[in-house]
Amino acid sequence: MDYESICCYNSADVQALQARSNLFVDLVSLESVRVARETYALLGEMVALRSCLCTELDLLSLLAGVALELRKVKQDLFPRFMVQDANLDGAVLEALLLLKHSAIALLHLAEAIKERFEEQDESFDDVIRRLVYGVGVSLKDIADKVLNGGHKIVWLQARVTCLLGPINSLLATPVRFP
Repeated sequence: MDYESICCYNSADVQALQARSNLFVDLVSLESVRVARETYALLGEMVALRSCLCTELDLLSLLAGVALELRKVKQDLFPRFMVQDANLDGAVLEALLLLKHSAIALLHLAEAIKERFEEQDESFDDVIRRLVYGVGVSLKDIADKVLNGGHKIVWLQARVTCLLGPINSLLATPVRFP
């Protein structure tokens, strides 16, 4: 079977491929990490249906995992900490444990991104990996300090706004595939 080679520079290019088949998709870039999850879902489905091939699907899956974890932290976990009378019990404790889990997941994803490029000996702009690692370290450090009793929830509440900056920056970072 012959495949037509198509270059995609953003998520709209990928969406435009849905009705086509027998494509080799060369994923060049995405407008941001934020759209990686949706783009991965779409391309993954097309690959599963054997209507296309994409060599960057593995890296895209890692970036989709990053986007998913960040969305969970930002939309599901942070709001739980901002409750007026938040104490380290019930839903807040659960959110804190989930925050630590997300931080660890981000650290593993950063390492997997690094390994992906070391395996192929490819040069890659390491900005995204460094941002993922930095956010993961920050989230884990803050969760550990509260869980270990070194700081109270009020201390965490004061830092949520500061943490949103790096998270939003990472989500908005453009992706350039090797």
